[in-house]
Amino acid sequence: MNSREYKLKRESAHKLYLKSETDVAALSRIYDVTEKTIRTWIKKGKWDTEYDEISGLEDEIRIAVKKALIKALKEYARAPQDTALQSLVSMLRHYSKSIEPTRDFIEYMKKFLDWLVDFYLTRNEETTARAIQKEILGEQGIVEYFRKRANSG
Repeated sequence: MNSREYKLKRESAHKLYLKSETDVAALSRIYDVTEKTIRTWIKKGKWDTEYDEISGLEDEIRIAVKKALIKALKEYARAPQDTALQSLVSMLRHYSKSIEPTRDFIEYMKKFLDWLVDFYLTRNEETTARAIQKEILGEQGIVEYFRKRANSG
């Protein structure tokens, strides 16, 4: 096997591993490599750490979305003509109907929260960004992560 094939197998196995779609033995069979090779990839690539981070973020997002839905519905009740709120409520309701969020939805929510925080920070409305964080996500929620990311970028 050439190095390009090997790299492609490793990258593909990495993606499946992070999605929890298979275990070491199955990855070994799928990619026609030894279980030892898969365990080496996991260890050297720190896939377990990455998996734990993703799982933690997904849990935090699930909680945040539920809180966001409650907050958005309250705001929507006060201003039903606000199209941004209409869209947010619609999206959150759709999410609430599914048992488990899809990765696409999680990515969309991360992008939405990133945009929302950036929007208020660019308008020098840090108080509003903090209020979102406190009311929807808690004091040290994902909004703080996006704020730090925005300041570092």
